[in-house]
Amino acid sequence: MTLPIIEEIGNFPSLILLSNSFILSIGGTNSSNICIYDIHNNKWTFIASCKTIRNGSYALYDRITQYIYICGGVNEDGDNSLDIEAFKLIYDNANVNTLSSTFYPCELELFQISNEFLLRRISPMFFEVDEGVYIICGGRTLLSTNSSTCVLCNLKEGKCGLLEDDVGIDVKGDNNYNSYEYKEQIYFFQEKNVYRYSIEANRVEYINRYTETDK
Repeated sequence: MTLPIIEEIGNFPSLILLSNSFILSIGGTNSSNICIYDIHNNKWTFIASCKTIRNGSYALYDRITQYIYICGGVNEDGDNSLDIEAFKLIYDNANVNTLSSTFYPCELELFQISNEFLLRRISPMFFEVDEGVYIICGGRTLLSTNSSTCVLCNLKEGKCGLLEDDVGIDVKGDNNYNSYEYKEQIYFFQEKNVYRYSIEANRVEYINRYTETDK
């Protein structure tokens, strides 16, 4: 199967898996566009355009209200103090997790979340720990330095908070990581480092991936 690329897709966009059926594409180095890819039908649909180019942004998806919040990233002027832009998914099926849906273009609106400045990161690690609740860790700052902090964002309550533990997470902004949930804990795997977030304890810790006998 050949993956179709429509002209609205930018170079090096941010790709976010909405469900097992759909992928969201946001911006890129030369684009402000938002598109959705239907995996089963091998089809892209243009949804909307952000106010400016957004490179290295990410998306938080509220499955209850069907709103998607575009956060972080940097524009063509090197500015990462970008507003949160949101839109509500418009489609012809009752559930976005179904195998086939037809999506429709929509208007973006500005959205405010308490302490949203904590979300202004470029290519952070992020994971949905509960419905509408995300942990966002690391990422690059406006000065191209790496943020070492983690934020818990609750879309249902409309607020974000900084986790107390600064674990020195080193994210280079290249999205070279994987994240998995296992037994109430989320593991972030990078090329050299592993971090574990405990949902119950609400804290992040660094894991040494080498045992004493491995060294």
